[in-house]
Amino acid sequence: MAGSLPQDKSTLLIFYCGGVECMLSHNSAFKAEKLGYTNVRVYADGSPDWAAKGTGQAVSAAYIKKLLDEKANFMLIDARPKRVFDKGSIPGAVNISDTDFDKQVDKLPADKATPLIYYCGGVDCVLSVKSADKARKLGYTDVKTLLRAIRSGSSCTVKQPLRPQPAEPVRQPRLRPLLRPARKRHHHGCVLRTHHEGKSGFPAAGGCA
Repeated sequence: MAGSLPQDKSTLLIFYCGGVECMLSHNSAFKAEKLGYTNVRVYADGSPDWAAKGTGQAVSAAYIKKLLDEKANFMLIDARPKRVFDKGSIPGAVNISDTDFDKQVDKLPADKATPLIYYCGGVDCVLSVKSADKARKLGYTDVKTLLRAIRSGSSCTVKQPLRPQPAEPVRQPRLRPLLRPARKRHHHGCVLRTHHEGKSGFPAAGGCA
């Protein structure tokens, strides 16, 4: 997966995983530094903090297929115009065009805890992101988007940045500089790994039960 990293080793890299108890982001950040990347940060609060802020999460096609195979309770929504939806869509999807969102809002489930997954025309299309934001403002609490979705010549004509600016300011996640392990010290017969910045609030990379 190292091939997915940018060639410019001064590029800012931000690693995250499952929250402050998860060390995968730290481990990956250390590996990136060993490869020579010089601007590495860890979003230690990770995906739980991101979701709690209501900023939404993206899911994979494999995740959606798994939900469909398991007949899970969720709604898959195609945010593209109906004329495009009619040319082909993901099986099981409901068409609620972002343009006609207000007119078709009655298609959304009454239970606002129902998981909603929006998609549109791929990474250059923001219709799904816009519709997902509208659904959150209506009170839906579990709203996600499929980032890489259907691509076609006319699937999406909106050419804007991937995430439009929110109407209200969103508190930015706290990015912490990568902490390098210092030295190992022994305590009661086991090895503890300490950090140079012991008061930072980061969980230690190693420890004893």
